[in-house]
Amino acid sequence: MRHHLIATFSLALALGVTGCTMGPGVSTDPVSGAGSLKTASLDLSLDWMRQTQALMSDITDATLSVTVPGKPAYLRTFAGADLKTTVHLDGLPTGDATIRMEAAQGSESLGSGMAYAPLLAGRRSSVRMRLVLDSRGDTNLLPFTPLGPIDLASALASQLIGFVDDGSVSGGRYDVSAGNSGTQTVSGDQGQVLFANLYSGQVQLRYGYDYPGSGPAYAAPKVVAYAVSEPATVSATQTAIPTASLDIGWDFSTLQPQPNTTLTARTFELSWPAKPGVEDPKYVIELYNSWNYQATPVQTLETSARRVSLTLDDRIQAGTRYLVLKYKRGSGTYGGGNAHGRSQAIPLVVPAPVSP
Repeated sequence: MRHHLIATFSLALALGVTGCTMGPGVSTDPVSGAGSLKTASLDLSLDWMRQTQALMSDITDATLSVTVPGKPAYLRTFAGADLKTTVHLDGLPTGDATIRMEAAQGSESLGSGMAYAPLLAGRRSSVRMRLVLDSRGDTNLLPFTPLGPIDLASALASQLIGFVDDGSVSGGRYDVSAGNSGTQTVSGDQGQVLFANLYSGQVQLRYGYDYPGSGPAYAAPKVVAYAVSEPATVSATQTAIPTASLDIGWDFSTLQPQPNTTLTARTFELSWPAKPGVEDPKYVIELYNSWNYQATPVQTLETSARRVSLTLDDRIQAGTRYLVLKYKRGSGTYGGGNAHGRSQAIPLVVPAPVSP
């Protein structure tokens, strides 16, 4: 009988499981088809690694299980030759799932691993599973040592799932932060990103910077310059991972007047589209003589309408000036613990004030 090297599998989804190396953020895409809005899907990218004599070819069969408390388990078996670099799973239960793989060679267990992942209804998650073959340097088949239980509360503690949507933009990628975390780059096509090791309390997703001069003057008319989400509560004892959504899209193709328009009068009609992803949005119009870090608004107007007749203050000088549209949730405050943000600076060519 040929001797084989025992390999213990340490599986880690890129979800910050205790004792595992943090990998890239989780991403999701909408799932279509009958029943897809009630179940979840998962693409597992298997990262096969090996050391010394431990080979993937030693595996003759494997079993993958996905379980969510209180729901029927999902089971799937593979022949060793059928294990690919990507496994597509559909019809999964939704919730905080335990994913476990058992690998064997005939009747002998070669190893197993376990990880946790949030599965969301109607969405396909894409995550990476790293299988590390940890050689013990012995050519004899050694008894399998179980990994032992993993505390669910510890695995899910202080994390937040963020959804980012940039509307009709295709292929956009954005740097988003949450609470005390650094920024992570996420796709705007309703992409998903996981933030870990957050401080307990109210946490908001954040994109861009809120000070004059930040962001170009209307370089990307379908995306805001700054946005903050509604808050989510994060704690070290949570038993489920909370979510927060951030819509950074704002298509100004119907804005009137359009950027760089030369105004013929200092009183004009200003209209803009509603800010998506914000409940009952209210707006603040700000007008600037310059657009730099020291800029301050010369004229402001708060309104719940999306069409106003605007007369420029005499302090607004002739030449290229800048208009900014801010938004907030109707019952909230700009800069407060609620959804808010602002557009990019919109350049307009303004005529000189009329002498009395």
